[in-house]
Amino acid sequence: MIKSMTGFGRSTYENEGREYIIEIKSVNNRFTDINIKMPRNLNYLEEKIRKQILSNISRGKVEVSIQLNNNSDLGKKINLNTDIAKKYVEELKKLSEETNIIDNINIMDVARFPDVLNIRIDEEFEEYTSKQIEKFEELWNNYEIASSIQEIWNIVSRTNKYIDETMPWALFKEEKIEELKDVMYHLVEVLRKVAILIKPCMEESSAKIFEQLMIKDENLMTWDSIKTYPELGRRKVWLVLLV
Repeated sequence: MIKSMTGFGRSTYENEGREYIIEIKSVNNRFTDINIKMPRNLNYLEEKIRKQILSNISRGKVEVSIQLNNNSDLGKKINLNTDIAKKYVEELKKLSEETNIIDNINIMDVARFPDVLNIRIDEEFEEYTSKQIEKFEELWNNYEIASSIQEIWNIVSRTNKYIDETMPWALFKEEKIEELKDVMYHLVEVLRKVAILIKPCMEESSAKIFEQLMIKDENLMTWDSIKTYPELGRRKVWLVLLV
């Protein structure tokens, strides 16, 4: 049976509001050349994808493209900026009086104005991190060291995605200081947790992370503090950024 090395395939997969679009192209080649393009937050899957492809081909050039459309509302929280909404309404009423235009302000129209409604994904991020820490603890206690370390890198990968989602640089540029504080708090917290998780096998790297975060309080470096940070960390860790 003759098998062609040239081909193209496209498929989609949906799960909990997340749509994955996968395209694969292959052409003849004397050697094995695999090129994978995917969102940064999925980079941890690259090695698994590469191994799966190699288990089905002996040579050839293969290009894989993965797109992710996140339409999920899981963990997302909508914040209404009442002060800004009232300001819009106030200015629109003034405009109506000055121009004799009929005052017909619709709440849905106001909601579409910039910065009135903001979607936050902090809760989902916290929940994911907590679950990964639980997985790490179980694997570590069962002496599955390599698998437990992989859970740490999963947290790091999700943190990169959180940065892309929240865009702290844009919040700073737009002077959305309160939102920026929340985002930076979560970033500092997850880095603190990562420093605690890697401490048993990467003690020097762990110490460097604490140093870069300017965290000197030993209570913030213990395993017990990982699960109590909402009470312990928000007050103290954010103060670190203000020093």
